[in-house]
Formats: sequence, C-alpha cells, structure tokens
Amino acid sequence: MLVYNAGDAPVTILSVTSGWRGNGLRQIGVMIADPNRRPAMFQAVDGYPPRTLPFKNAYLGPIKPAEGYVIPPIPPQGGAQKKKGYQLLIGTQVNQASGRSSRTYIEIQYTYQGRTYIDRWVNTIAVCTPAAGPECPQEYGQQ
Repeated sequence: MLVYNAGDAPVTILSVTSGWRGNGLRQIGVMIADPNRRPAMFQAVDGYPPRTLPFKNAYLGPIKPAEGYVIPPIPPQGGAQKKKGYQLLIGTQVNQASGRSSRTYIEIQYTYQGRTYIDRWVNTIAVCTPAAGPECPQEYGQQ
C-alpha cells in the first residue's frame, strides 16, 4: 500500500488498521519504507518485519514503525516522494487451519494541520486453507 502527502503541511500517521472478514487472519504490525527505497516488484515477503535479503537492505532501505511516522509534504520539485510514495508494510498472519478469511479494507488515521482524519481504502487479500474449494468461494465469484 502506497501513501502520499500532497498537502502543504506534514501528516502524522496515528494508526493503520485492517478490516477482516472471518477470523483466520490478523494484523501483527505496520512499518513504513520511505520513497528513497529502490523499486522492486514484490507484493509479499517472508517474515515481519522484513528481515531477509534482498528486501531490507537492497530494496526497502530503512523501515520504521508506521504509527507516529511523519510524512512531509511533497517538495515543489517532486522527486522520489512524488514518484514512489511511502510504502506501508502490513504484517499479516494466518491463524486458522481451515476455512476462508479475507482483509477487505485498510484504514489510516492521521493528523494534518491539527485535525484528525480517517481514510479507508478497499484492499482485499483472501486466504483459503488448506485449499480452495466449495467451502472457500472466490472473493469476486467463481472463475
């Protein structure tokens, strides 16, 4: 999940939470990588927080807890922040042996110019364990 600050003042992230359907997944933490990371085409990494190469050192650069992180406004020249944004790294754990669960949204609470806001984005991941089948329907209908 990428976030940007297109305003003219810093944004402070207060919390990042996931909305769940079912009880087989849970959020174990949220970190953030700044825009100076090297671009990569990975959607999942092993472990949380990411600690195996090439992810931590070669691609993500330094990562920090998202809660309390301050995102400055995009500078006039743009640069990496405008091009790549800040990347949220949401640690999710499967905690059931069978059935279907999904994350349906991500909600970010933040402050901007002294006011608190909440943004919610549809962002779905689904897990069927031990395997997909009639008891684990597709998120968007049958294939």
